Amino acid sequence: MKVNLEQIYYLTQIIAVIAVIVSLTYVATQVQQNTQAIRTNTLESVEARSIDIFFRIGENSEIASIMKRGQEDISSLTDLEQYRFSVVYQGILRAWMVSYHHYQAGTLNADVFEPFSHLLKRDMRKPGLRSIWESSRQTFSDDFQIYMNNLIEKDNK
Repeated sequence: MKVNLEQIYYLTQIIAVIAVIVSLTYVATQVQQNTQAIRTNTLESVEARSIDIFFRIGENSEIASIMKRGQEDISSLTDLEQYRFSVVYQGILRAWMVSYHHYQAGTLNADVFEPFSHLLKRDMRKPGLRSIWESSRQTFSDDFQIYMNNLIEKDNK
């Protein structure tokens, strides 16, 4: 059986197509594994940040007292306590904003983000926390402001 140049050419094209398919499959697998690793790292980061914030508040009885009293009535706090309350709660809001941006980017799953939404809704019902949001919302990203305002509006209905 004689093999001519045309047959060799077609054979090399078939081999090249198979190599491309194998390469694309490998790349797709790597991208999928990388995406999963990013989501896992994001989840761990979000959870670690949340745990750290709540632990710090919980371990410091003075801050815990300020947070508890300030949630309901910020005017019951001294000027220094109001400042501390504002700083701590703005830090919490910033952590939630980061989580929101991760959720929007697809690096934080809905089943992880939705509980944060419920916490936000609960917190925005408290007058002291609502007043911190109202006085500082312009310091947050536009899309997070829209998200928060929609969350508050839906909860008010």
